[in-house]
Amino acid sequence: TPTKVQEKVIPIALNGHDIFVNSETGSGKTACFLLPIVQRIILSRNSKEKNNKNKNVIQNQALIIVPTRELALQCNLMLTQFLKYIDINYVFLCGGLSVENQINQMKNKIPDIIITTPGRLLDLIYNNKNLSLEHVNILVLDEADKLLELGFKDAIFEILELIKKNKNRQTLLFSATLNPKLLDLGEHALN
Repeated sequence: TPTKVQEKVIPIALNGHDIFVNSETGSGKTACFLLPIVQRIILSRNSKEKNNKNKNVIQNQALIIVPTRELALQCNLMLTQFLKYIDINYVFLCGGLSVENQINQMKNKIPDIIITTPGRLLDLIYNNKNLSLEHVNILVLDEADKLLELGFKDAIFEILELIKKNKNRQTLLFSATLNPKLLDLGEHALN
């Protein structure tokens, strides 16, 4: 049974609209973005197969940015459960884990989903050249209030600058609180 926030957000997310969600901790926000991402990737693959490798079909790649390793682990665990019987390629990038292993995960194939913290993402983009954000069609800023509280504002704006070329990008911004800095981020990140 979906929670109230899931009931409201998932249909809008499935339609590709940008969303700013302000909902309390524990309300089910993670499923609000993971389920639509998985669905859109599956639909994109089916469309690609149907069109027989038509290069005009957009590849969906999701970038999920969270403020801490603990939140990244929680998101990774939930995604692992959702993908138990689905073949979707994803990577988990955060500090405190082997950089070499994270780089190796991305060498052979562009991941469909990247779960990351801002610092590790920028480190891998600038220092290893194995990661590009050119395919990002879905951006999730989870716990955006904490991202700003922990001092990641400049990193987030830098990431937004790196993916701004994709005009069709969907952005989903989630927060447990609401403040002027968060509204400013929403102004820059969302259409």
